[in-house]
Amino acid sequence: MGQRILTLAFGAGLGLVASASCSGEDDGSSSGGSGGASAAANGGSDAGSGGNAAQGGGTSGSSAGGVGGEGASANLCPALDPCGGDPDGTWTARAACITDLDPMEEPGCEGAITRTATLEGTYTFFGETNKLLTDVVLTQTVVLNVDDRCARAMNGAATAAIACPLLEEQYADSPQYDSVSCEMVSPSLCHCELVAPPQAQQVLNMYTVEGTQIVDAQGDAVDFCVNDAELGIYFVDEQVNRGLTMWFEREK
Repeated sequence: MGQRILTLAFGAGLGLVASASCSGEDDGSSSGGSGGASAAANGGSDAGSGGNAAQGGGTSGSSAGGVGGEGASANLCPALDPCGGDPDGTWTARAACITDLDPMEEPGCEGAITRTATLEGTYTFFGETNKLLTDVVLTQTVVLNVDDRCARAMNGAATAAIACPLLEEQYADSPQYDSVSCEMVSPSLCHCELVAPPQAQQVLNMYTVEGTQIVDAQGDAVDFCVNDAELGIYFVDEQVNRGLTMWFEREK
């Protein structure tokens, strides 16, 4: 069976970035970490990488409990209102947002975990032949903001300053991430960024338009909207209960 083009092979990929948790408990998919302060965030399934480099460029968007995130990122990656339209043509990635649809937060660490994503590359729809070429790269990042209250909620960490170096040490050697950085950004707040390896896809597949959805040859459907020179696509990965919104601009 060919790759599922519309879900970008991210049906599993959205779970590649750790389901970070502010406790030492394993969520069932964790591959590392134990109790105590050093287990302030538990990992998810192994991250994948590879594929061809994408062409074009996109701007990162963020999500913090809702599609689109906050501030400038929300302007780049707003929530999608499916409207359908004609997607024929080449579209360059502008932004992507990952949404935790049912976030499980540790008491004392509410709002400590957010996710960001960067999307680069192009989607090309060939309307006459109903073929779709994707040439894209998605990079996910888990952002942890652990304050003293959250650190105290972790078994054994008295302050964020104590937890911060332990968090960086825990994830520094993890194959799930290309880079890990944790630093104190205020006397009582540790900020960590865990960047997963890029997920690349370059695939040619068939598609059809059915109302406000695009359906690929494997039967996977995504919501979409074409508004003049802008294309938005949204789908939900039910396995990890996360949504991915992607925004593109039409090439002139």
